Amino acid sequence: MGQDRDGPSEGASTPLPARVPRLGRGLLLSVVFLVLTLAGVSLVSDLGQLGGLAQTFDRRLLLPIFLLAPANYVFRYYKWTFLLRRAGLRVPPGPSLTIFLAGLSMTVTPAKAGELIKTHYLKEILGVPYAVSTPVVVAERILDSASVLILALAGASAGIGAVAGRTGVDYATYIVSASAIGLALAVFLLRSRRGLKWFSGLVRHLPGVGQSLAEFVEAFGAGSRQLLDPRTFVWCTLVGILSWSLEGLVVYLTLAGLGQVSPPLLGVFVVALASLAGAVSLLPGGIGAAEATIFGLLVLYGFPRAVAGATTIVTRAATLWLGVAIGAVALALAEREVGRRRRMSRQSGRPQG
Repeated sequence: MGQDRDGPSEGASTPLPARVPRLGRGLLLSVVFLVLTLAGVSLVSDLGQLGGLAQTFDRRLLLPIFLLAPANYVFRYYKWTFLLRRAGLRVPPGPSLTIFLAGLSMTVTPAKAGELIKTHYLKEILGVPYAVSTPVVVAERILDSASVLILALAGASAGIGAVAGRTGVDYATYIVSASAIGLALAVFLLRSRRGLKWFSGLVRHLPGVGQSLAEFVEAFGAGSRQLLDPRTFVWCTLVGILSWSLEGLVVYLTLAGLGQVSPPLLGVFVVALASLAGAVSLLPGGIGAAEATIFGLLVLYGFPRAVAGATTIVTRAATLWLGVAIGAVALALAEREVGRRRRMSRQSGRPQG
């Protein structure tokens, strides 16, 4: 099963039926949002000027731009394996990488909640109970949010937001404050023994599923406290700061390719704030909110609308849609592995997982 510790009780390791997100429906909705967003960005940027910028763009920078996001994934994969080990799991590198990358296909879901699909594949491929794997995915999202929040605060402290004027400062303050409050509440609740114990006792009285759900909550709480302890929180947040800074450099290099000069920290600040805005909006993949943030901040910073529009399109292609494409391939591989294991299970006459 890939565990090197005693698992939770039998009830906790037999979770409620998992609801795996429907990729086709989610992607279709996201594509609709994408088309509308790109149309909006193009209209406010002037299509004619966008075409001219595309012709003059320094194409030597395209490869570095589109390698920065995969470089981010390398650090995030390290953090993923680190959290799995902290949860007492020893997952083989091959399946671990496939499952991690498959989660990227779900970054187009609201607040990236669809990345919980990784718990499904850990269960189906390696037999890991949901109560053990769910805290890993949740902690991963929380720690990513902490890293991005710190990057946004660093940019604001360096005066990047102030250059964008009062509107930029107010917008950044709202997004950062909302994100900080949400993050603090999530960490507090997940580490609160009393709160989770109260919630466990509450759901235990539900007819039919109460006992198994209560045991799941208790196991989930224990896992969350372990994964969000101070040492793990600090180390993973530092790794996240490095990895998410790479995506900020996409903005910097794109602006350079368009012949514009900008401080590297501007790109980091813009991408961090766009990521937080997308999460706060709860839109699929933050589509619309993230693009509006990138475009708006660059315009407020003083760049021409066409430059801001082109930078927005390239940044989202490199930091979102490239990951979705990589994730879709990994998702297909994961589904194939699940199918193979189910066929083997039927042939041997043993139940799966």
